Amino acid sequence: MSHGSGTRPVMGGATQPRFPQTASWNMFEIARVPYEATLGLLARYMAGRVNPYTGAVVQCMSSQFWLSRHGRQNIESAISSLNVVGSAGDVLEFGFAIEDVIRSFSKTEAGATGLALCAALKECYHDDIAIDVLLEMARLCKASPEFMPTSSHWKDWLTACAGVLAVTDFPRRAEHLMQLPNSNQRLGVYQRFEGLPKALRSCSSPQSIAKCLFALASITRNELEAVTFVGGADAGWLAAVAEWFFELRVTMEKSDGEMFYCNHTDPDSVQVKIVFQDNAEQTSTSLQCVGRAYILEDVSRILDGSLSPSAVVVSGRLDWKEALTRTFQLDFEELMNIPNTFGELLGSASRIFKALAEGHSSFPDLIKLACTGYSDDSFGPGLVASTLQWFPELKKLKKYMQEGVRYDLKKARKTYEFCISKIRSHCGCRTCQSTSTGFEFADKRGSSAIPSHSVSADGDEMLTDSGSHQSLETDPEDDWDPDQFCQVIIAETIIYLSRVLGSVFLESDALLPVRSGLARAYGRQLNQRRSAHLGRGTIEAIGQIAFCLDFDNNFSISMQEGYEEAVEIRLHSVLEIFSGQRALSSSISLSAASNNRIVAFLGVLREPSVDQNAVARIHVVPGRIYHEKKRYEALVDRALLKRPASNFGEVEQIARTNQSFWQTTLRARESSHGLECLLDFGSQKDYDNSSIHQIVSVGPSRLAVVLASRRGLVSCKWARAAYRGKPPSGPSCISKRSNYLLSPNEAQEAWQMNPHHVEIQNKAISIIRPTTNDTAIAMIASVANLDPECSLYLVSSECLQCCVETAIQVDRPERSRFCFIYLPC
Repeated sequence: MSHGSGTRPVMGGATQPRFPQTASWNMFEIARVPYEATLGLLARYMAGRVNPYTGAVVQCMSSQFWLSRHGRQNIESAISSLNVVGSAGDVLEFGFAIEDVIRSFSKTEAGATGLALCAALKECYHDDIAIDVLLEMARLCKASPEFMPTSSHWKDWLTACAGVLAVTDFPRRAEHLMQLPNSNQRLGVYQRFEGLPKALRSCSSPQSIAKCLFALASITRNELEAVTFVGGADAGWLAAVAEWFFELRVTMEKSDGEMFYCNHTDPDSVQVKIVFQDNAEQTSTSLQCVGRAYILEDVSRILDGSLSPSAVVVSGRLDWKEALTRTFQLDFEELMNIPNTFGELLGSASRIFKALAEGHSSFPDLIKLACTGYSDDSFGPGLVASTLQWFPELKKLKKYMQEGVRYDLKKARKTYEFCISKIRSHCGCRTCQSTSTGFEFADKRGSSAIPSHSVSADGDEMLTDSGSHQSLETDPEDDWDPDQFCQVIIAETIIYLSRVLGSVFLESDALLPVRSGLARAYGRQLNQRRSAHLGRGTIEAIGQIAFCLDFDNNFSISMQEGYEEAVEIRLHSVLEIFSGQRALSSSISLSAASNNRIVAFLGVLREPSVDQNAVARIHVVPGRIYHEKKRYEALVDRALLKRPASNFGEVEQIARTNQSFWQTTLRARESSHGLECLLDFGSQKDYDNSSIHQIVSVGPSRLAVVLASRRGLVSCKWARAAYRGKPPSGPSCISKRSNYLLSPNEAQEAWQMNPHHVEIQNKAISIIRPTTNDTAIAMIASVANLDPECSLYLVSSECLQCCVETAIQVDRPERSRFCFIYLPC
């Protein structure tokens, strides 16, 4: 094991006196250390929203830790693996930019150590705990109050360091070691005042963590030979730090002396011994300790509930191959014991989503607007394949999922309701028994009863009698069990996660989900169930599948009045999975957002396209949003001064003039509201500079919403057959309500008089057929902000008669103008 020694360099070429062996920190000495930095370096700190003084203090504290050779290599590898991707025209960058302040800080060993320790804290602990750990470390160094950075400055520095270790083995290793002593402990992500899990992962007090970190530092400096840490499950984080950064010899034992982990071959030469106890305050005096002993006190006992429930959650990352088992524990294993039922549920859901994407007439228009913005991997066979790819644990369900996705829509809906009832019976938890969690709103296609059941030859549960409703009368406050995951909600969580992940593109394949992020997704679904009364109409209309659609916790779709859809719900869901924290931003018109140093951004920022898969894609990368070398938390649409389109005249004009929009430009600027952007389509002049062309501008988020949500709104059997590669004979569908339309001769005459526009049944209908993708996207951008009386539809294989009939059947007086844009094949 190699350690540094002597005087070490700091930023700008200044030198730092070595700390006294007692770990005391003479701030008057530190205050006299000369500080040199170029203006460019200070600019990097400013762009990174970090106070340079805080960085210097972190570096001074970190000099007490002497990295091992392997630890240094781990940090160097982590920093070298950080990447950055650009937007259209490279106006924006996502990730860790070359000029990011962390790259400057990592040039010294003390700086790299401080960077890594802060990143390790941010990977697993909440900001409130991580900030207090740094404050306690500074106090243990006897920092004078006047030299102590404020908590906001500590937070800024932690934020700058977050994400550095996201694609390394450290967060996965930390989660593994924290879960070893008791694999059935819950994180406590979903908490309410009426109950906490009995088996809850502990969160040690910041002061305890700080003392243990300095104990590790003493070992690296050869001042201590060994230490013993006695505490709860999150002591596994200290074990990960000890071996990942310092190559220390670690053993882990239970309180009865049973050793269950050892990273070396000589148990007698242990340097860090960790003893796990459910209650660290009742430490036995008979424990066999090595070296100096440290007790990790549980923060919830010390602060008497003054912290928010989310602040005491400690979590690392999970391998995809075991993500569901590690998150939902024995309850997921119980669900997997009925593979036929569970597999058919997932397959039937995929079939229902396919019908939704194809605009089946059985779904209300509002549902179609909100829930069709997905790629091919988010419905039908594509969703089955994508689910199995993201969650390999489900492969034993493959044949049942494939069977369910081949059902016709009527059978799929009936099967879905049937399987929900069977899983509900198999589970039998408080949520399943409650009368306030939406099961009683099931429509006539299925039964919400708790059925009697038997076991088939293959061990799966079989429904034998739908019976009568056996739900118990329950108090709404008693509709969940903090010590049990509901199997129905686990299944719904997996369905929702699979749909979201079907549109995700990871810029780094090494990025893994955070366990607390998956647990939060479960909490979201539980909230949906607990607020089912708010969505009763939707549930009665489309059945239990309503709980897996893109609604927020109140069964609403958008965060802004007047908008019928929003992409920010999906962005927030993706960020939650990979950051482990709930996004605090309530911004509307988001096209990119960052949370805990993970960025999610819409594919339209990279390459605007009318392709359905490209439109739905959400890119994920560790890092931040950068513009002009400064970092930002969110990217929103810039407000346009032009009024909402009151008709489709601009689209028709573009169609008549056949104008080219071959050039795409992304513009960004900082304002009082944050970082704003616009997309421009069109070139100011022809290639020969002979004429000036029109430029169409639109916000990226709004464009993505329209491109995604205005498809699949026309129910056409011709289009459905074309999607399957078997178009029916004849030019169009035979309408069941053709008496609402003009006769064939009248329609033909109307379209010949004006190939782009016709009046039918007091409704103005425009049919536009752009010849190129760039023209199509410019047309869509020109009417992305619509007046309430205007309705836009994006179609491809849908026949003309079904399009016109769709417009006529809209029974909303304020909707009188319709435009159907046929996207180029």
